[in-house]
Amino acid sequence: MSARPAHAAERAGRAERVGRAGRAEQAAPAELTDVSALPDLSDLSEELVKPSTTAKTLRRLRIWLVLTSLAAGAVTLFAFSRAHAAVDTISNRSAPAVEQADAAYVAISNADADAVRGLPHAGALSALSPDYYNQLASANQSLSQLLADNVAGPAATSQLQLVQELVVGYNQQVEQAYADLAQDYANHVQQPDNTLAVVDLYYSTSLAGTLLDDLKTLRNDEAAALTAQQSSTWLAATGYFVWVSVIVAAVALVLATDALVRRRFRRRLNVGLAAAALALVAMGLLCGLSLWASDGDLSDGVNGSLTGVTALSDAQVAGSSDTWQAELYDQVTKACRNDGACGADVTEPAGTPPKTASTPAQQIHEIQIAEGGFAGAAAIADTAYIVRALIIAVLALAATALSVFGLWRRIDEYKFEA
Repeated sequence: MSARPAHAAERAGRAERVGRAGRAEQAAPAELTDVSALPDLSDLSEELVKPSTTAKTLRRLRIWLVLTSLAAGAVTLFAFSRAHAAVDTISNRSAPAVEQADAAYVAISNADADAVRGLPHAGALSALSPDYYNQLASANQSLSQLLADNVAGPAATSQLQLVQELVVGYNQQVEQAYADLAQDYANHVQQPDNTLAVVDLYYSTSLAGTLLDDLKTLRNDEAAALTAQQSSTWLAATGYFVWVSVIVAAVALVLATDALVRRRFRRRLNVGLAAAALALVAMGLLCGLSLWASDGDLSDGVNGSLTGVTALSDAQVAGSSDTWQAELYDQVTKACRNDGACGADVTEPAGTPPKTASTPAQQIHEIQIAEGGFAGAAAIADTAYIVRALIIAVLALAATALSVFGLWRRIDEYKFEA
């Protein structure tokens, strides 16, 4: 009787131990399941394919959206500013430099024509005409302004300084010719001998020819510098790729984030993210259309009005040169009756000077109209630059804020998670 209870107790103890072991084995898989259920959020690309159930990925995306939106705004604003800085330089320095070179070119030619034309009629007083001094003053003023606006480099600056010195030497030579004429009147009251005056006048016109060649070269150098500025990175089409690529990347990230949110939260429309994408697109369109319009207006001004200024200047100098060369030949042949008597080799003009369709005064007026046309085109090209730059900055900030707003409520749903 005593052996049976002992055997039953042993079996009961064995069953209890087996039960505890079974419960332990059942608990172990449950713990392993809880650990493996935690998502791996180390790779954002995987998260876009398989959304997370936590706010960690959304917080990462929020940071990236803020950074890319601000970067897109900064790069776009920088490119916009650099392009308009180039427009401003061309409008206020490069193009005026070409115009000032043309103005000095025309003024020296007109001054020389006045000096040659006025010598036979100077009389006993032998005074240069007021027009001569006005033209010379205009040339000096244009050269001073050209020195300030010069964009052709140090070599052009050195050449300009030399030209200014040549203008002084030219004026001294012309005044010496008229002084010789006055001396001739003093010595020969009845019939003055103006041979020396004509010789001095001839050499002054030779110096004027050198000045005109130098000024034409300077004008061409300034025009070449202007063309190079028009082809700069920020005004060329290649410059668009710099800032457009950043905007495209920002918009792509916003759209990818919107797709993730729609899949995870089953929302058809996220107003904040949609508005952020639209703000970025509007920023790119504003910048692109503004730069395209400015470049078009500036190109029209340079290729139209500014080119017209140069063409009119060349035509006026050519007509003026033909006139004074013919008059100088007449004076030399009368004063120097024997070949070589004046020590100058003067070639007879091929024919009578061609008659131009307009007078020198009308030509100057046409040049002024052309200069005004370029100034108007340049002003249009730079219209509302500050306002447009501010709008670009506001759109970039708006895209940033809207991106944060678009994820705010979704992240808020995980506010109690670590």
